[in-house]
Amino acid sequence: MRKKAIEEGLQEGRREGRREGRRESKREGRQESLIDVAKKMLMEKVDIDFITKITGLKKEQFVK
Repeated sequence: MRKKAIEEGLQEGRREGRREGRRESKREGRQESLIDVAKKMLMEKVDIDFITKITGLKKEQFVK
């Protein structure tokens, strides 16, 4: 009985870890996409303040 409870707890922990990993991957992918868009806007001479307002990024994230 106790062994079964421990195994169920481990399985739930693994499931939660996978869910968290997927959420983090989505966040990172979205951030990378916003940075790519900001860089393209910058190449088109769009105002940096406007880019930060629209994307929500800090200029340090896309200006080098």
